[in-house]
Amino acid sequence: SDVCSSDLDQLQLEMLFKTGASKLTADGQRRLDLLAEFLTSNPDVSVRLDGYADPRGGETFNQQLSEARVSYVQDLLVVRGVRPERISSHAHGKSTSESARGDLDAYAMERVVKIELNQDRNVAGLAATQ
Repeated sequence: SDVCSSDLDQLQLEMLFKTGASKLTADGQRRLDLLAEFLTSNPDVSVRLDGYADPRGGETFNQQLSEARVSYVQDLLVVRGVRPERISSHAHGKSTSESARGDLDAYAMERVVKIELNQDRNVAGLAATQ
């Protein structure tokens, strides 16, 4: 079944993490299994992972934490059959945090790896200018 590239461009997934943790919950693991299944059956789709941390803690700790989160998600995808060259990983630490100080609900949304899927235009045979 062909994937509509305009749908793919809009498709974003988020994997949330507990405070200070770089491992997914059981629900997160199930969602990642579904993503890996989709990716292995759509080899012309590439993945961008962006890892973030909430503003608590030091800059270095949060940078390392967001790197660990991204690496963890990438490793799980690779173990499930997604080729590493299809995955680009970026860690942002707490640099993009916009939460109000002490807003725990907002913090929870910032402990995340955002997953963006993109159709590889070359493989799909579409013009690079699209």
